[in-house]
Amino acid sequence: MALAVAPEGPPDGWREWGGEVLVPSVRVASLRAEIVREPAVLRGEERGEALYQAVRGLGADDCAHVGRLAGELAGSRDAVLEGEAVRLAGEGLRAGVLGAGFVRDTLTGLLGSRSGSVVNRALAALAEPWAVVPPLPADRFAGLFRPATADAALTAAVAHGHGEPLWRAAADPDQAPRVRKRALALYGETALRGDVPAVLRLAGQDPLLLAGPAVECLRAMHRRGHFATGPDVPAVLDLALADHTVPVRAVATVLFTARHDVLRLAAETAPDDPAWPRRLDLLVALDEQGVGGLPVAAEIARLLPLAAAPGPFLRALRALRDPGTEDAVLAALPHAPADALDALEAVGGERTVRVLGAALGLDACARADAVPEPGGVERALRAHRQRALELVWLLATEPAVRRELLVRMDAAALPARVAADLGGPDERELALLAAHLDPDRPADALTRLAEHAGPGLLPVLADLLLRIAGEAASAWEPGGAKPVPDEEPTVPPEVVTALCRLGRRLHARGRIRPVCLLDARDAEAAGSALVTDLTLGLLARPGLTAGERTVLLRLLLDLPEAPHRTIRRRVHPLLRHPDRHVRKHAVALLARDADGDGVEAVSATLLALTGPDRDPQTVRRTLSALGDAGARWASDAIAACLDHPQANVRKTAARALATAGTARAVPRLLHRLGRDDNPGLRALLVDALRALLGDTLAAAVTAAADQAADARVRERLLAALAAGPDPDPDGTDIARLTRDGWDPDTALRLAARPAPAARLRPTRPYLAEWLALATASARARRAVLAVLPDGVCPAPRTARERDVLARHVTVLLGGLAEAEGERRDGILGLLEEIADRPPVGAEVIFGVRALPPRAPGRRSTLPLLRRAGAVVVRADLDRELSAAARASDPARARAAVLREAFGIARPDNRSDAPTSWYGELAAATRSVRELAAYRQRGAAVGSRDLLAALAGLHTGATPDVRDALLDWMTDLQPLGAPPWTLAEEAHAADSAPRVPRPADLDQPRSAAQRERLLALLGSDSRQRRNTAAHTLLAWPEPQARAAALDAHLRGRTDEPADPALRTALGRALTEADPETLRGAGVRPDRVARIAATALGARELQPLLPVLLHLWEHAEDGDARADAFGALRRLPADALAAHLEPRLAAGATGLLDLVAGRRLLRTPVLDRLRTRHPEAGLDLVDGPLHGPEAAGQQAAALRALRQRAPVPVPPRPSGPTDDELVALLRSPEPPRVRRTLAHLTERSATLRPDRLETALRELLGHPETGVRLHAHRTSRALLDRDAHLRLTEVLLGDPQPDVVRTAIRVLSQARWRPAVPAFVALLDHGRATVRRAAEEAVLRAGPEAVPLLRRSASHARPDRRAGYESLLARIRDDERREAERRDKEGRSTRGR
Repeated sequence: MALAVAPEGPPDGWREWGGEVLVPSVRVASLRAEIVREPAVLRGEERGEALYQAVRGLGADDCAHVGRLAGELAGSRDAVLEGEAVRLAGEGLRAGVLGAGFVRDTLTGLLGSRSGSVVNRALAALAEPWAVVPPLPADRFAGLFRPATADAALTAAVAHGHGEPLWRAAADPDQAPRVRKRALALYGETALRGDVPAVLRLAGQDPLLLAGPAVECLRAMHRRGHFATGPDVPAVLDLALADHTVPVRAVATVLFTARHDVLRLAAETAPDDPAWPRRLDLLVALDEQGVGGLPVAAEIARLLPLAAAPGPFLRALRALRDPGTEDAVLAALPHAPADALDALEAVGGERTVRVLGAALGLDACARADAVPEPGGVERALRAHRQRALELVWLLATEPAVRRELLVRMDAAALPARVAADLGGPDERELALLAAHLDPDRPADALTRLAEHAGPGLLPVLADLLLRIAGEAASAWEPGGAKPVPDEEPTVPPEVVTALCRLGRRLHARGRIRPVCLLDARDAEAAGSALVTDLTLGLLARPGLTAGERTVLLRLLLDLPEAPHRTIRRRVHPLLRHPDRHVRKHAVALLARDADGDGVEAVSATLLALTGPDRDPQTVRRTLSALGDAGARWASDAIAACLDHPQANVRKTAARALATAGTARAVPRLLHRLGRDDNPGLRALLVDALRALLGDTLAAAVTAAADQAADARVRERLLAALAAGPDPDPDGTDIARLTRDGWDPDTALRLAARPAPAARLRPTRPYLAEWLALATASARARRAVLAVLPDGVCPAPRTARERDVLARHVTVLLGGLAEAEGERRDGILGLLEEIADRPPVGAEVIFGVRALPPRAPGRRSTLPLLRRAGAVVVRADLDRELSAAARASDPARARAAVLREAFGIARPDNRSDAPTSWYGELAAATRSVRELAAYRQRGAAVGSRDLLAALAGLHTGATPDVRDALLDWMTDLQPLGAPPWTLAEEAHAADSAPRVPRPADLDQPRSAAQRERLLALLGSDSRQRRNTAAHTLLAWPEPQARAAALDAHLRGRTDEPADPALRTALGRALTEADPETLRGAGVRPDRVARIAATALGARELQPLLPVLLHLWEHAEDGDARADAFGALRRLPADALAAHLEPRLAAGATGLLDLVAGRRLLRTPVLDRLRTRHPEAGLDLVDGPLHGPEAAGQQAAALRALRQRAPVPVPPRPSGPTDDELVALLRSPEPPRVRRTLAHLTERSATLRPDRLETALRELLGHPETGVRLHAHRTSRALLDRDAHLRLTEVLLGDPQPDVVRTAIRVLSQARWRPAVPAFVALLDHGRATVRRAAEEAVLRAGPEAVPLLRRSASHARPDRRAGYESLLARIRDDERREAERRDKEGRSTRGR
């Protein structure tokens, strides 16, 4: 090895050395040395892993002829060597030994390689900033857009500023879908305004594939100042409507400059258009851009009465928060009460209070003009009366309304936010606080009022905040009355803190005014939201001075957790304010957008602020904002400011390019660096270039200097390299002594006594003394080396400490010879730190190879030998495997040694291994002959997987097979060599990729893929149908969900297991036309199942008629049960309101749907409860008591204050029969159950006939617990026949579990009167009951045969088979019983 790495290269004839010397690692080193001496030897060298490893080990600093070597490698026409040419060229460029021109030419030549991986690496290097000056010709990228290299080619083409190749790739229908998408998205970096129509036409051909990339393309053009105009709006909207994966904010940003056209087109759309939800999302995003004069909310409110589905419109109005839309929302209240109440939370005011209060019956709100459609509003609020009451309380500002609410609200059923708001400050008391405030101290006044204020005092607090901001601003003016402060004026922090505390208190009280509190996720956010809302409201006031606006904007800048989306919408107009300080703070606020798109959303305005006609202060602040936001899309505009006449602007631009620059900024940076002598600017330019170019900075600057014609420019460029930053010194920490001096006896006692590692670390400065102590005796050596690695001197270690260890390598090797387990691991760690030193390496190699066998720890000596420079040979591996046999777990220790020796990353897990080859390999390890035969045949698996499998099989093999396995492993991966996989990896990288087709399911969404998915829904394979349906359900477009739903409802696909897909299926059900859900071929059980499992109560409302129809008319019992469960989850009052007309007409069977649920009392329901007490209707009055509530509450309080009545002692004889029967008929279930317990526990006397009659009545009680308790009582107190007669009553119980229990009891008792009921229950709606009935019929045997035959003769053809099956089973049972009896009879006669 030493000869191979000598400067003059290996000696002649080294190739004829014997195999025991010329092991793979020596061959690789010899080849490497010969290539370093003469790169031309590559031409005649045999291609193979040894050559590849030799080249891989070379660096740019290892070869004096790195340029020649890179050229030889590039011209080798071998994929591995060409890849090494790319690597060496890059290293030489970064090391400064190769020029940028030479490297660029080399990489350009490699673009013609037959290896896709080589071309990709070359393109990636050519896309770096240093390689784009000057740009490559556009035709150089021709032919590179094939699937294997398209991505890298697109990136390189856009880096060199060529848009035409990108456009050709995007417009080529034969290109792979992913290539077309990426090409069109990147095209925006070079396209111009005139290209917009062509982009839109291309995307319109296949919106599912190209809509997203087209919007990204337009967005990139928008950032560069090429905007879409009015004629482009329809096409952009069509793309957004066709592909719902396109973010609406991105579309709104693109259409910002044509926003009025967007609103006009939306207003002209028919109100019943199914795409309105998507349009509304886009309009809301457009309004968030924050430009005045766009009446989005007013236009939506105008369309609301015409909408077929008002829900999406109401949700949009809630998001827009325009109080002017309150009347429109109130008009929609009867048609969509839930969504309207949501919207009124955001836009409601005094009229909302009057309308809702009048509908709830408040006298203070009963005005003639208050309620539109009074009856309709009242009916609509039946299911939402608690929510309406809550809104009335939270929005009411008139004291009379709140006073009446306090008297009439039911304290036992208060809405949550009403309960949280009770006990707030009294406005009249707050007036007293405001009566004695010092006019000269507005900050103190605001702090005092804010401590107790409510929403009513917010206007006062806003005025005080403006007064404070005005005083701060006036102090900054030259003519101010107060001394000019040293820093920019701000609002005092105690004022901001007081307002934040007020916001937190209002949030805790559940307040929704101001409306900003609705968006606060917690109390801290509510405080910041309140301050932001007050400040933005002040900024919108007319007549404010520039100083006041500046102070208020600074307040928002300093506010933590400010809601930046709200700020962006309302601060955007200030970007055009005439005062530069106002513009400066407005730009800074936009740059702090927490969503990350605040700067980009207003890019059209910001880029205009960087123009040469703007004042320097505004330009600087805008540049800083762009840099802070990392706005690389603005790189060109920022770089243009490097030519600004003001030096401060140039410096700011250079600083911004360090974080927001791209490769296109490099030429301008180099140009300015060669023509400016300002030291501060030059430092910033170099920093920006270093951020963009990295370690290629020197090569790029040198290349620019070589191309410069002016000598002065060359000097400036080269001077920038000479002034580069010095490397940080590699210093070491100097530990200081913690004791007065070294004491060997004390140290030995510490080492011999177990102690925590931290206790010995202060002795680290005495490392040399510790090691000297270890040489004193064997006992001292064992004690010291046990604590030294982890206790005294743990890693990382300084250079000085490594020097000390190197001087005592002998004692370390002596300790290693006698150490085992963890102590051995610690000493190995110390030796590995110093083994690479030439004087130490030879001693370490000799010492390690002479070690006696010892039990190993978690580490082996193989890494130590490699670090010492030894060529690891088979004998070293055999020694480690022998030592592993001494471990507590030899199998695990051997496996660890093999993983370390051959570079296997982790233990082999055969649970997922392909049985086709691994099983054969495992079987072949039974003998050496079988293993040799299997090796001769070869395994269709990669070398690393095969190596891991061999290592896993080594432990369980016989000794001779183990040797054969090791021979095979060393052939696959020579010991001491890097991973022997370069040729294999190159072959795998260049394997021919599959040519994708647009319709492939693993490709991006496209029209072709959609058509294929729709066709697959009709496939003969159920698996394919399921795959297609699940894919369509994951798409956001309603049409895709509708197709998947139709297939599922017709039984062609299964219900998905993924909860997200089940939710999408439920959403499709709510979007479907109710009539189609009753159409031919639709399975009712599927409709009911989706409604019962995938939808919430609110989503079920549109399906109420469908579910009611299924419950009444579906033939399938499970469908009826699921429909019933879904209907019971609907709000009880909404269900009752829908059923009331039919209930009034006499359809009393519908009462089961609302039985046992709290319902608002109405005349119809009141009459029904009187006529049908058994229905269990639970009627309650509205959320408000009547006017007599005050008197009733006072009377209740008086009654509570009276002493409790003394209970009358019971009669010794106990209650009479009549009293017991009356107690059993009590309407209170707990009292009934206590009476039953009294009868059972105290054996109370009641005549059996009366007791049976009373219990029979209780078996029909609405409460399941009462029915079961009565049944248990009959078993305890009645005779057997009476108990079974009562049990027979439970066969008609509404609960399936109760019916099943009754069947079991009667069947086991062989109660003959129940057999007809058993047969009748074979047709029960629940499968569990049917199974129990079948068992009972079989137990009844011949007694059930006539009944079964009669039922079979009257049954439908599809159900007749069940009865005939039971008859056959009974006959079989009779035959077996007869045979058993006959056998017993013969046995008896024989005896």
